[in-house]
Amino acid sequence: MTLYFNYRDDLVDLGRDEDGSVIEGRLLYVVAEDDAGHRWRHSHSFMDHVRARDEGGARYWKRRNLASVEAAVAALRDRIEAHVAAGNALNADHWEEIDPAYGSAAYEQRDAVGYFAAAERQAARDSGEAVPFD
Repeated sequence: MTLYFNYRDDLVDLGRDEDGSVIEGRLLYVVAEDDAGHRWRHSHSFMDHVRARDEGGARYWKRRNLASVEAAVAALRDRIEAHVAAGNALNADHWEEIDPAYGSAAYEQRDAVGYFAAAERQAARDSGEAVPFD
């Protein structure tokens, strides 16, 4: 099985600032994908914000330099690629399966059994919509 490595990011809600505005952060992590479209997420992630304290001792979110965060996640990706290229296996303790690549064989297998439709209905229920159960 051939694995391809890259990284991706997710937007995360870090809370509110002193004005009540949402603070959005980016969470970056390495993703492995096989030829069939199965994907796994590495357990170590990188945030573009860090907790800091002001001169009064209050904690706040401080934005980090995005280029340095991307360089750190790319360095991890490169180390993992080199590890696999040297004939070593991935440590399953550090990987979690995530949704497959859209349109891939793995995606089609899950879609055929109604996985994505069920996930969408559950997300609607979780957001408060009155969606009947199957």
